[in-house]
Amino acid sequence: MKGKIKTELYDLSNDITEENDVAAQHPEIVKNGRHYEAGASNAGGGKIYDSCVGRSK
Repeated sequence: MKGKIKTELYDLSNDITEENDVAAQHPEIVKNGRHYEAGASNAGGGKIYDSCVGRSK
């Protein structure tokens, strides 16, 4: 795949329908999330976001 992939970020605690992309307001989470995403084969359930902001589930 050529070109850059746009990363989207949603605050599912306030936006369950994923209508408001907050990636621009949280570049540090996007940057850290890309690191995890690169090695993840099956990430989901908010695990990337939670690990980037120091939350544990």
